[in-house]
Amino acid sequence: MSFQISDYVRVTKLGSVDEPYFPTPTWTEYGEDKGACNSIPTDYVAEGKLMMVPEKDKPLMMERHLRNGVKALGFFRTSYINKIVTEEDFLMVFETMNSRYRMEKILPPIKSESGESQWTLN
Repeated sequence: MSFQISDYVRVTKLGSVDEPYFPTPTWTEYGEDKGACNSIPTDYVAEGKLMMVPEKDKPLMMERHLRNGVKALGFFRTSYINKIVTEEDFLMVFETMNSRYRMEKILPPIKSESGESQWTLN
């Protein structure tokens, strides 16, 4: 498998799968009540560090550092992966119960002189 625990990755939601368990909200719906949405909008992008190797029948879990280009420390978890569509050295496309995602390996953040990580979009 090409992805390992602690790899730095960018995960982008490409869209919904056919017959999702939960519908994909619009950005307006998502922004109004994040707690009520069981899925995230299309074009949602998270960057961070993998917490477990992505595999079928398990969720993708990562320590999130950026959300849509803005620092947002936390965790990102998908529903269970139903299908791995494409897997290459630095790229994976997979489908969950609700969504289709693209995951790419990225370079780790650059440390500033103060020692703080500087997350930037490539």
